[in-house]
Amino acid sequence: MENNKHDYIQKIYERMNATRRKYGTLKKCEFHLHTPASYDYNFYKNSLYSQLSTREIIDIAEEVNYINSTVKEQLMSNLEFYESEKYSEELSKENKPFTSFKEYFSYMLVAHKLYENDIEVAVVCDHNTVKGYKKLNYAVDEYFKMRLKKYSRSKNKQCVRVFLGVEISCSERNHLIAIFNENRERQVNSLLEEIISSESDGTYHTSQAVIDIISSKNLDAITYIAHLNSSN
Repeated sequence: MENNKHDYIQKIYERMNATRRKYGTLKKCEFHLHTPASYDYNFYKNSLYSQLSTREIIDIAEEVNYINSTVKEQLMSNLEFYESEKYSEELSKENKPFTSFKEYFSYMLVAHKLYENDIEVAVVCDHNTVKGYKKLNYAVDEYFKMRLKKYSRSKNKQCVRVFLGVEISCSERNHLIAIFNENRERQVNSLLEEIISSESDGTYHTSQAVIDIISSKNLDAITYIAHLNSSN
């Protein structure tokens, strides 16, 4: 009798599971992620990214176990080169979407934290810009290839899927999130150039007006008001 009951429950579970899989699988998602592209980005322990030196970011990298002491020593000993214009030119020649070692290394640190926390999907929502999207997308891909693809024991380990989004500071102090298809990046950039006064101030439009503008341009965006109870 007990075995029959167990078999019955097992069959129900299998049917439910098969039905659920038809609609997709659950993913661990970072749904509102800022990057160093945000003008007010807090990089680590309430330290503004814009105020941190390359040396300080290397210190943080060791603290969060992205690099060990040996690698840190090598980076520090060659810091003059990494901060030079020549290194920035090398990034450009290699088609890496970064302007400096500090920026490149910082995005790799963000990628490190995403993988360390088993994040599978991340939606980039920088303040009034989408400049961080390509940079983070590059970083998560490079991190995966360098550290996980060849050496991961888990065959299910996948590269983090990065979505193109933006957080727009609107005139009534609402913060509007808009998430787009990444193939629309050029159109999204044009939209932001049209409506954003500055990355720190946002737009003079209300959130409803911005939603209407996005809709009129047929960008097929998902929009919602972030932290509706507070403009901070």
